[in-house]
Amino acid sequence: MTIDKKNIQSKMQTIGKIFFFLMVGGGLYLTYNKAVAWCEYRDFFALDSAIVKGNYLVDSQHILATGNIHKKMDLLKTDCKAIRNNLETHPYVKAAIVSKRYPNKLEILIKERTPIAYLNAGTLLLIDKEGIVLPIPTTRLSSQLPVVTLDPDSVYHFMTGEKLASEALFPITDLVINTYSMSRALFNTISEIRYNLQTGDLTIYNKDNGNPVYMGNRDFSKKMIILANFQKLLSGKKRLRDYKYIDLRWEKQIVVKEL
Repeated sequence: MTIDKKNIQSKMQTIGKIFFFLMVGGGLYLTYNKAVAWCEYRDFFALDSAIVKGNYLVDSQHILATGNIHKKMDLLKTDCKAIRNNLETHPYVKAAIVSKRYPNKLEILIKERTPIAYLNAGTLLLIDKEGIVLPIPTTRLSSQLPVVTLDPDSVYHFMTGEKLASEALFPITDLVINTYSMSRALFNTISEIRYNLQTGDLTIYNKDNGNPVYMGNRDFSKKMIILANFQKLLSGKKRLRDYKYIDLRWEKQIVVKEL
């Protein structure tokens, strides 16, 4: 039997290369583990600062507390998804993005809910453009918002951070949300919206002088479109506040009384 020395030599070289790479790989793995252990021992990945962006109504300290974020927490073991889920339980946090900035920083980007009207039902609350009920923030609101005043003789149950669940209130929330989206010019003239849950009657009061717009008890969104078109028709001539009252309770007509 003839021994192929070249073949044996080739196989030995291959085995040697494999052994070499295993040794190098094992060494790198051990070095990495030692490096991580050393960094943990030296608090190299201990959180030094958390930067919060996009928050205007909720202060940063409140955001950090809601996310259970604190200094010296191990950034390697920090679960960004869990922090995000915690943050999104806050009524004002619509969405959150949490990112690690190694070695020791955390960045939090907040998208807040924007309140568009007060909700007065014995307790003063707010609603956003999706009909989500919000608590009054500690930070002062930058604009004067209309107040939706509900029948004080009725009982209401609201949960902050949740959508209004009472079907009886859907017409009023639809009116507020649709008007906000349709005509900001008309929306900005509104001071108060009074809604009688028993009769379904709704009255809007002007921000400048408190003059009423009588809406009746149905087709509120349709009537707001009519009112917005009437406002555009008056542009450059008169304003809604120039009328003692505006009555939209009649079919296909606007009844007004001048001051």
